[in-house]
Amino acid sequence: MTDTVLQEPKTALAEIGTLCRESGRQSSSLVFRVGEFVLDMSTYELRRDDQIVKVEGRPMELLILMVSYHGELVTRDEIVDRLWGRDVFIDIDTSINTVVRKIRRALGDSANDSRYILTVQGRGYRCIADIEPITECTVLAVLPFENLEPSREQDYFADGLTEEAIVALGRVDPDRLNVTGRTSSMAYRRTKKAIREIGCELGAHYVLENSIRAVNGRFRIICRLIRVHDQVQIWTACYDRESKDLFGLQTELGQTIAQQVYPILHPSCFQKQP
Repeated sequence: MTDTVLQEPKTALAEIGTLCRESGRQSSSLVFRVGEFVLDMSTYELRRDDQIVKVEGRPMELLILMVSYHGELVTRDEIVDRLWGRDVFIDIDTSINTVVRKIRRALGDSANDSRYILTVQGRGYRCIADIEPITECTVLAVLPFENLEPSREQDYFADGLTEEAIVALGRVDPDRLNVTGRTSSMAYRRTKKAIREIGCELGAHYVLENSIRAVNGRFRIICRLIRVHDQVQIWTACYDRESKDLFGLQTELGQTIAQQVYPILHPSCFQKQP
């Protein structure tokens, strides 16, 4: 029995999560109410009254960093490290001031009468708005396991595996993870639609794309977890199994997939406390 699991390389968002844990500012949410705004760190979206507020890349990175500090000081050195890195030669003062000015413009804030970003002269910046984590439920769509064999003999096994995966994932944590129903998922059997289109139609944040092959009495099952908003694959796994006790195999694989996928969607639930 062989399982091969791959994950997306560490991103800026993952680094921010690590920073929050190390500093004791851990939160199970990546969505925060910041004053009159809602900041979704997972999708890099800032909203006000359900309307998206346009924020450029580096200003968004800095806003996320400051919100993750929950009112504590973010030093200028930390800003440089996060946004540009130490090996980049820039006019530090001008670059930081430009990024902060763009954040204030997006928030309707003012340096003279700040409600969001406070300048600590010579040291850095603080987000002084009320920051409240919002617990949001992730929505996952499990696509039908696609039988890659020319014949349709394995369709029944693929359908049963789809159902077992949906059931197992749905049981993990209903308060944090909603899984679209079997009927909705089966409508996308052998679909040619893009992941973004499927996700939008199902209201899903993530899509689990799956395939199955059978060779010489063995199954190879491949699963890919894809983030809908940018269609980036953030996790993949390959499972090799012998084709014995098919019902037991479907149950075991469904549970294994659920156990491996859920920590990717809600990593804070599995982080060790200091």
